[in-house]
Amino acid sequence: MKEQSASTGKAASGRRRTTVRRSDALSRSDQELHAVLDTIDYGILFMGPDLRAKLINRAFRKMWDISDEFIRETRPTMRDLVTHVWSKNLYDIPADQFEEYVEKRVEAVRKGTASRTEMRLRDGRVIQFQTRALPDGGRMLTYFDITDLKRNEENATRARDIAETALADLGTKDQELHAVLDTIDYGILFMDPELRAKLINRAFRKMWDISDEFIRETRPTMRDIVTHVWSKNLYDFPADQLEEYVERRVGAVRQATASRTEMRLRDGRVIQFQTRALPDGGRLLTYFDITELKRSEEMATRARDIAEAALANLKIAQNRLVQTEKLASLGQLTAGIAHEMKNPLNFVNNFSSMSAELIGELQDTLGGISIESEKRAEIHELTDMLRGNLEKVVQHGKRADAIVKSMLLHSGQSSGEHRLTDINALVEESLNRAYYGARAEKQGFTIKMERSFDPAAGEVDLFPQEMARALLNLISNGFYAAMKRKTEGGDGAFEPALSATTQNFGKTVQIRIRDNGTGIPPEAREKIFIPFFTTKPAGEGTGLGLSMAHDIIVKQHGGSIDVETASGQFTEFKIVLPRTSQR
Repeated sequence: MKEQSASTGKAASGRRRTTVRRSDALSRSDQELHAVLDTIDYGILFMGPDLRAKLINRAFRKMWDISDEFIRETRPTMRDLVTHVWSKNLYDIPADQFEEYVEKRVEAVRKGTASRTEMRLRDGRVIQFQTRALPDGGRMLTYFDITDLKRNEENATRARDIAETALADLGTKDQELHAVLDTIDYGILFMDPELRAKLINRAFRKMWDISDEFIRETRPTMRDIVTHVWSKNLYDFPADQLEEYVERRVGAVRQATASRTEMRLRDGRVIQFQTRALPDGGRLLTYFDITELKRSEEMATRARDIAEAALANLKIAQNRLVQTEKLASLGQLTAGIAHEMKNPLNFVNNFSSMSAELIGELQDTLGGISIESEKRAEIHELTDMLRGNLEKVVQHGKRADAIVKSMLLHSGQSSGEHRLTDINALVEESLNRAYYGARAEKQGFTIKMERSFDPAAGEVDLFPQEMARALLNLISNGFYAAMKRKTEGGDGAFEPALSATTQNFGKTVQIRIRDNGTGIPPEAREKIFIPFFTTKPAGEGTGLGLSMAHDIIVKQHGGSIDVETASGQFTEFKIVLPRTSQR
């Protein structure tokens, strides 16, 4: 009873440790993602499929005046967030229209439409937001403060209106018109029907580094201005393309298309310009420096990419932690079952061996008693049969004992530490351990071993003891298959062989273990990594070696293992491990 209580206590303690480890790992992943998101200057909100907040970055909290306490206490839904912001008097919406507004906002997020939408707040800010659907059914919302951009656009519109009004009302006095235009912060160029400059404001001259002297002396045409700017080394194209570019620019101004066009200059500035036809046949050109806006847009794109990459990494980490938790729970259950089986199994093995010995003693005792020959023969037959049955019990009891030991090994927690390990040295050590272990187990064991290690394979971040267990299983299986082919093949010239190869692939490392043994039958190939499946005869294998190797390589280290085989010829396992830690 005490043993059972102790075993139960150990299992409970193991579960608590596993839960704490998983909680700590999840906490680290969340902290890393929060740290990434908090470096981004734009509001980012991750929501689950139930539209409940999962991650909210610092910029979002600051933008909407949301406290950490509110987030911790409520883990708010989209409805909660909108209602909370409304309570801060930021939305310019009356109370009787609020419920309708909330429904529309929640529904828009649920649909996950990718189009950008703008809202103007009561404090004058203009916020542009966008919703993106995520693969898990959740949503990522991004929020950008475009107040300055909207002000620039409004100022640009006012600038054009002022310029056009000034041209209409002050046409008789050029000095007054110049004075008006020079108060405008955006480049303005008036041209006559011949596309010759009439008025050029100060902002235009500064933008394109054009002197008053050049304007007075040449009264430049559109061609002159483009050529002059090119001579300042502002356009980012070679001399042999200048004529073609000039023709396109002059043609565009002559057509007076009202659409806005952007150009990126050699000094990094981005200029947006627009041409308008005037009633007298002339043209009005407006030029806006939108460099900061473009930088903001590029930063917003980078922010979204960083956020999406961070979310993807978090998903991978969470899935791996969930899988680890499942494996740990299964391991604890397996260990519990194995421990419970071990005691009665020991009794079966011990008492069956003892009973077989007692039958021998019984036969010796009966030999000294006078019994009819027919009865003696019958007794001998029965006792021999009983001994044979007990020997079968002993044989299969040992098989069951081996399975229990493998279950305990399979369910064991990771041993050792996660560290950078020389992969060539690890493979070499595993080969030697497997070879000398096989020689100690079977007299006369001999096999040809070949090594081809890539010097560039270098180090891999892994659990060296766990990976050695996996490699030992694969190598031992290779030894078994090669020796079996020699024993059963009847070819005296056949030489068992096993090769180990490593190869560097940059971010990954490949290990190949190949034997020239019996191969794996096609019908068994899909089952070899299933626990307890084995192609070996009873008593020679537990069916847990390859299953354990698969779990260590794939589930514990985030790698992959594949097999190529030809029945009666060879088997090759290909292992690919990521060079960096997958924790």
